[in-house]
Amino acid sequence: MLSIQKMVPLISSALCLACLPARADTHQPETSIVRTNLAESNCEIADSVNAAGALVFTCTGEDGWTLFLHDYLNQMTLSLENDAGANSGEMRFDQRGSDGELGQRIEWVYAGETLLGLTVGYSETPLAGEANGAYNVYSIAIKPDQTPSACVMSRVEFGRVRGVTSAARQVITSMADGWNCAEDERIDFSPETINGQPYSQAVREAARARSGE
Repeated sequence: MLSIQKMVPLISSALCLACLPARADTHQPETSIVRTNLAESNCEIADSVNAAGALVFTCTGEDGWTLFLHDYLNQMTLSLENDAGANSGEMRFDQRGSDGELGQRIEWVYAGETLLGLTVGYSETPLAGEANGAYNVYSIAIKPDQTPSACVMSRVEFGRVRGVTSAARQVITSMADGWNCAEDERIDFSPETINGQPYSQAVREAARARSGE
């Protein structure tokens, strides 16, 4: 039989264990991708020529969002609107070539059942006398409770560095949750700005810098 003197340390240890804070649940929602093709079967002409001189197409998106593609003479812009009327306004992309257009596929990025944002490619025909055009993948945050309700978070430049599309998704999964469309500035990732490191590492460092780590 244990003596009182031997039982006291055991009881104290048990009480100390009971006083320890519960371990935080670190489980993260699973990330998933849904793709939308910007094809005739999914899009239709909404306005033959709007006030700004663009041909406007509407395309069915995800989670009640509609895509509006504004096709100008030498560039394209994108706007989003949901069923509740939240609107992003026209989002413009870098235009350095002679003719720019959106890629043929949108990727919607989810964390669990929550839509965080989308990625879209934008290609440019080279200017006269130049050999190469440009291709960038843009990350867009979806913020239905903000004004605007969606905005461009980042541009990832296609070049000699691999992982462009995955880096654009990573921007959304690591930074969209705390993004403020009215205040936060776009982050650009290019071979010239990442100092020889992989895009994935550059995105991780940018996310850590935003969180103050």
